[in-house]
Amino acid sequence: MNAKEKREKRARLLAEARAVLDTADREGRGLTSAEREDYDRLFAEAQDLKEDIGRVEGQAAAEAELRQTDGPVVGPMRADDADDRGLVVGPLEQWRTATGEPVPVLGPEHRFVDLPEVRATGFAPGELSIGRMIRAVARGDWRDAEAERRALGGGVAGTGGFLIPIPVFSEVIDKVRAQSVLVRAGMRTVPMTTQELTIARVETDVTPASKGENAQFSESPFGFGAVTLGARLVGAFVILSRELAADAPNGPQIIERVLSAALTAKIDSLGLAGAGGVDPVGLVNHPDVQKDEAVGAPDWDKVLDGIALVENENIDPSAWIAGVAVKTLLAKLKDGTGQYNSLPPQIQALLKLTTTAATAETLVLGGFSSFLMGLRQDAMLETSTETSEAFKAHQLWVKITARLDFALAWPRHIVVMSGITAG
Repeated sequence: MNAKEKREKRARLLAEARAVLDTADREGRGLTSAEREDYDRLFAEAQDLKEDIGRVEGQAAAEAELRQTDGPVVGPMRADDADDRGLVVGPLEQWRTATGEPVPVLGPEHRFVDLPEVRATGFAPGELSIGRMIRAVARGDWRDAEAERRALGGGVAGTGGFLIPIPVFSEVIDKVRAQSVLVRAGMRTVPMTTQELTIARVETDVTPASKGENAQFSESPFGFGAVTLGARLVGAFVILSRELAADAPNGPQIIERVLSAALTAKIDSLGLAGAGGVDPVGLVNHPDVQKDEAVGAPDWDKVLDGIALVENENIDPSAWIAGVAVKTLLAKLKDGTGQYNSLPPQIQALLKLTTTAATAETLVLGGFSSFLMGLRQDAMLETSTETSEAFKAHQLWVKITARLDFALAWPRHIVVMSGITAG
């Protein structure tokens, strides 16, 4: 692996380690012994990669200094500076539109709350809470949500709908991205400021060629295509007890967890299995990904064949994503003596993620950094206590809607293995 690939792998490992801690935190308990072992293993491997990255980039910086003839010596940007979560933050990739406007591209290790336009609002990361905002709406009392009132521009809303202030939504989407299996696998996020954003997609690679004297090189067109991220409306709807929302000391935390979990499930479901039409097209239904259909009873050879399909595109796969049933089938693989099979090294290197959002009998593997989620930051929050059912049950109904889409920059970096059965 080169330094960039090591940075990406280290970011995935630390994101997975953080997910172990967050799971225990959400459930209000300490780590189990198995979770402690997982966390220690993930963190130790990440630290080993940190040392490798330091050596590689330190060598590059020293070589650059030797080549420098005048002017200041500028080494490569270090990727082992940690933010306040302990995650590795590499360089934030920047694209530019045709009009020259910057478009940041967030990897799993980056946060919306750290973007310049969010920092410029003056609110510190963690200062704002959509849970406190919703509780203030439920109570009709903003005394415990003064920061959220300021974020709304001083105006307060009763039940109804209003735009979520960007610094508040940034907190929400960072929690969602931390839980999303697609983001943990490597999917990147592109903030959108317009209804549509067109990006380039690689359709065919260059084929190098040699030639004889006075002969011509054979043509090898580098095939670019275009794919458009369109802001499609998606949302999550939850029903809360008004007593819980208004009076429970941990009410804001519970509200945030329920909302972020609902949004995470929706994003992962659409990104993996969206059918098109009004929904985005998910990876499983994308026409241009590589496919291994009718796999049947799984074994490690078939998974290795899937990995080889990705490696033939000159990248190392970063992760796989599967549902519980497929994960269980793979975990039950045994050798001729009835002992559980050990994982081949190429499979051990993959980040293995499980979600109920995955399509049945399907495993998706590949280089997920080529998968992009475009996201508008003008999300809407709507609440009601007065609809017929909510009023009778003394409930608070909450709906959060956002606009997003998915695109694949390198479709052949993804392999969808389907038809996985018990045999």
